[in-house]
Parts: sequence; C-alpha cells; structure tokens
Amino acid sequence: MIEIDSSTLPTELLHQIFELFCQHCAEKHTTPRHDIWDQNQKIKENRRCLINLSLTCTKWGYAAQQVLHHHFGFLETTYEQQISFCRTICGNPELGRQLRVAKFRRIGTFLNVKLAGDWIAEPLAKYSEFISYPGSIFDMDSLTWEDYIAPLILLQTPNLEHAVLHGLDDWLVFKDFNVRNVTQARALPQNLKSLSLGRQHRMIWLNPERSVMIQDTFMSVFLATFEKLQMLTISRPHLYLLFKPPPLQNLRSLRLFNVATVEDKLRLLIDGAPSLEEFVFWEMERAELAPHPYVTPDEVFKILSSRKLTLRKIVLQMMATSVLFANTDQLTTPETLRDLAQLTKLEQLRMNPEMFCNIPELLTRKQALSDEAFINIFPPSLQILCIDATIIGFNCFGAALGAYARSTYNKQPEEQKFKQLTLHITSVFPRHQFGWLNLREPSEECLQAMRDVVSGKWEENGNGRLDITLEQLQWIDKYWTQADEDRSLQARLEAYEEDSQRLQQQLDQEKRERQKVRETQDQRYRLLEAEVQSLKEKLDAQSSMSLPVVPQQTEEHVSETHDATSPEPWALRPQDPILLLASAPEGFQWPSVAQKAPVIPRYTVRDGSLKTRNRGIRGEMGFE
Repeated sequence: MIEIDSSTLPTELLHQIFELFCQHCAEKHTTPRHDIWDQNQKIKENRRCLINLSLTCTKWGYAAQQVLHHHFGFLETTYEQQISFCRTICGNPELGRQLRVAKFRRIGTFLNVKLAGDWIAEPLAKYSEFISYPGSIFDMDSLTWEDYIAPLILLQTPNLEHAVLHGLDDWLVFKDFNVRNVTQARALPQNLKSLSLGRQHRMIWLNPERSVMIQDTFMSVFLATFEKLQMLTISRPHLYLLFKPPPLQNLRSLRLFNVATVEDKLRLLIDGAPSLEEFVFWEMERAELAPHPYVTPDEVFKILSSRKLTLRKIVLQMMATSVLFANTDQLTTPETLRDLAQLTKLEQLRMNPEMFCNIPELLTRKQALSDEAFINIFPPSLQILCIDATIIGFNCFGAALGAYARSTYNKQPEEQKFKQLTLHITSVFPRHQFGWLNLREPSEECLQAMRDVVSGKWEENGNGRLDITLEQLQWIDKYWTQADEDRSLQARLEAYEEDSQRLQQQLDQEKRERQKVRETQDQRYRLLEAEVQSLKEKLDAQSSMSLPVVPQQTEEHVSETHDATSPEPWALRPQDPILLLASAPEGFQWPSVAQKAPVIPRYTVRDGSLKTRNRGIRGEMGFE
C-alpha cells in the first residue's frame, strides 16, 4: 500500500478536493438552485465539513477558506453571521474576492452594539465616497452602522456572480449608495450574472406587499452598471415610473412574479432587452378584483412578438381577464394566441388554459375548443408544452390538445420536433370558485382517461413523452427545466472539452520543450565529442613528435662505454625500459618539429653486454 503525505499535496489538488463539498461548485454551470439549499441536509453537512477543514493546518485551512467563501447567506440566516462575514472580508480582502453567490439582508437597526467594535469605522471611512451618508462623513454617534453592512459587502466582492435580496425591502440596499460615484468608478460587481429582488411567495391583490420600484432615475441606473447581467428576477415590480426602456442589452432571462401592470409599461421593459430568450410572467392572484384592468394575454403575446427571433422559453400564469368573445366561433377558437405563431424560435411554453379559452362560458354552453384549434397556433419549433389545468377545465380543451399532439407525429423519430407534453393538474375545480370541493385528489381512472384523450403515435415513436402529474410545480422545476439541464450538461461537456484541449496543449507544449531540451543536449554532446576527438588527435600528434632521436652507435662503442655489470645509471634494466629514454646519455638530441619520426633502436643483451639492432620500427620499443 502506497502512503501519501497529505501535507505535500499541491494547492491546486486541495482546491479540487474541497470543491466537492461546495454547492456553488456543484452548480457552477447552471443557475444556482439556492432557494432549496437550506432544505437539503447533505448541503448543510458539506458546509460543516468545509468549516472543519478550514480550522486544520495552515495549508489546508487556506485552501478550505477560499472554497468556503464561494457562497454566503443561504445557510447563514442571522444578522450576526452577516456582520461577521463583513468583518472577515474587511480584514482579509482576498476572501471577499472569492465570493460568487450571496444572499444579502438589509439589517436596519440592530440591538447588539458589541458587534460593531473598532473594525467598522475603518471600512466605513474607506468607502465613504461610494456610500450615501446623511452627512458628509459617517457619524457613529448619530447613524446606525448596521444599515451599511450589505453595501460594504457589495463593494468588496468584485467577482460576485449571483446576488439575491429576497427579504422585505432588502432591495432598498441600493438606496444606500452614491449613485454617481458608484457608476463612474464601476465600484459594484462587474461580473454579476443574475439578480433576484423581492419576496418570492404568492401575493394576493387584496393584501399586497410593498413593491420593488423600477424607475428611470434609480434602478435603471444600477441595472446599467451590471453589464454582464443575464437573468433578472423581480417579485412585485412597480413599473409605473418607467418612461424609457432600461439598458438591459445582455439580459437573457426576465422573470416577473406577482405582477400587476399595464401594456405600455411592460412593453418598455421588454424593449430594453433585445437579446431576451426566457420570459416568465406570473400575475398577482385575484388581480381581477382591481378597479382598473391590467395587461391581457393577447397583449402579452403581442408584446413578445417583438422578440420572435430570440425567445425560446415562455412561462405565463394569467387568470384575471376572461377571454372575450363575440360569437360561438370566437368562443371555440383561441383568439388570444394568434400572435404566438410568430415566435419562430420558441421551444418551451407553459401556461394556464384560462389564457386561451373561457372555461366558465364553455362549461355553461357544454362546448369545447374545436379539434383544429391549436394546429396552426403553436409554432413548429415548439418542443415542450406544459398546461396547468383543472380536471373540469380539461374537458374544454383536452380534445384540441390531443389533436395538436397527434398532428406533430413524424415517422422519422429524429425529425419530430414536439417531444414532451406535461399536464399539471392543480385541482378538480377552479380554486377560487369551487375550492371547497377540492378535498379529494382525482382518481387513477380519471387520470388514465385524460391520458387516453391526448396520447397517440407521437408518444410511441420513442421521442415523445406524456406526463400527467399532481405534484406542485414551481416556475423552475424538474419537469420544466429538462431542456435547461440538457443545456447545462452540454455546457459542462463543452467545459470538459475545453479543459481537455487545454491540457492536451500543455502536454504538447511540454513535449516540444522536452524535445528542444533533448536536441540541445544532443548538440552539446556532439560538440563535446568533437572537441574531445580534436584534443585526442592533438595529444596523439604531440606524443608522436616528442619521442627522442637516439644516435646510431656501433656495438664496439656501446660495449666499451657501457658494461652490463657496470654500476653506472646507464646500465640497462630489462624491467624498466622507459628509463633508457628518460636517462639518455650525452649526445642524445631531441627532434625538432620538422624532423621525421625517429627510428627507435632495439637493444639486445648478449653475454652480459648491451648491443643494438636498428630494424626501422617506428614508435615501438621492446626486449628480446
């Protein structure tokens, strides 16, 4: 078993390990489902693991804290936690730069004054030019510092991508900024991709809550600073002070919840988003009780027709205005949908049947929509259709819906555009008319009868799918966001491919660098080898030229001058042949460069006397 020292793990690997515990990293390529994070026990446990890891050794704690600060505010629900978070990033700005997803709360007056301490004065003074104080400077004695916690966080989180302000009047945090200085210095997060404002629960017109003011001089200015904003969600928007289209050039998704507005104001908002791909419009409940009429379904589709080349997804929930009709033909024909066919790029549509048929009048007359009612109404690009209906209301449009689904059948499954039909059964009877009768859920036999009405070959060829569900669906849910999940999966695959390509490029670059190093080493080796060979040749030449020239002598001269028994140093010792050359007697001459290679004499010892024999052997010396 191989043992690995955890202290030697590289920081990049630690980040990848710790990101497995981060919910933001798990939803990095999709719109975060932060509205359900606090309901998931696994997410809470992973959050606690990150906190524990941040309290370990220095190396692990550093990496874990960076991942821990990727999101804030969804599992931390108290004012004290938001104040502590602000204090942390004021003391360590690097952690503030890690924040990607956050939920802010406008604290207002807080009771625990000990949390302020001495740390709050420095950041309030540092960012005084961007915060709108009642006076020229912040006065701790007369002002409530808690009001400025959320603005301080926004000013220190430049990489924030998703911001949520869902509490009552939390959106008023933008009123605490100096609009001119903030916009000129671009002090707010420039990478913001989604912004959600207002309380996210259903409101009734008889008891509405305070609205989110969308006006030219305030919110439109801030929306213009978020140049990368792609999704804007507003609950209870107030559009009556909007007189020109807001600058939402890069907006892809506009979600309006608890809406009560008129046609011209909604048109201004849509005109400000030329790249709109998704539009969600949920009318405030019981808006029909208002003294003046609001925008009608046919007006909504007429407004949306200006985005016919970009819109891909529409969610509509409107029940306030009954569909008007002048005769029976208009009653059995969805006249309010006549502009829907212009949306040639539309892929997903969800709506309630009250938008296209007058259910009470049809029930009274015992009539229903004609079978051809939807044939040329829905655009041919439509892939997913979801209808929020009651059991009673289904009798008025079920046959027409089944005829449309069967008309989309194509013998070639890959060429069939329409893929999914979802019938969301909200109740048996309309909730506001016969709600007291909705005590029991519809039986399985009833649901099967509904299935028989709309099923057909379009469902049998493998590409179509029919869902009839009683589950409570939200405006973003598993039934509705299947295409979004597919698109998210495609985005992840593209990201993985980009990572693979980048890694392959790095490997190729390293391979080229190694090849270059190898070629350089080979070149150096060849140069060294050539240099060694050159030196060797020079040494050989010098050694051959430095041998002495021994003068030729007669045997008599040698025998007369050198006796074998002589103790003189010139006496020949067979075991030491070099001595003869190293101790040359007088008369030896060293050759010059111009001389030829010398002739080495060969000596012979006979009868104790030294004799020479010149055999003309060059560069060789030996004994016989």
